[in-house]
Amino acid sequence: MGTISTQYNVGDTVYIVVDVRAETAVACPICSSTGKVTLSGQEFQCPACGGQKTRGAKTRSAVAATVLQIQVSKCEERCQVLYTMQHSSGRASLPEVAVFATEAAAIASMGG
Repeated sequence: MGTISTQYNVGDTVYIVVDVRAETAVACPICSSTGKVTLSGQEFQCPACGGQKTRGAKTRSAVAATVLQIQVSKCEERCQVLYTMQHSSGRASLPEVAVFATEAAAIASMGG
């Protein structure tokens, strides 16, 4: 039986790219920030802001993560490595190509 090498180990600090939602309070143009719309005398949750009265945008950010688990699947020609990691916003499971040793490398992967 052969040995399978992975780029990172359990407990290592790595960097990944995540979508971060930035909430910005803006007046919803559909409900005027009431969170509700009225149609034919019936009140409904605003479809534009989802009743939240705020609108936000997603930005991509490189964040540090700790490797919790490594899963390796053997294929005919090469192995598939999947890392499960804990980061500031939760957990993520990503393939090895989406995990980076440095923050600079993660940022570079975003094209920035």
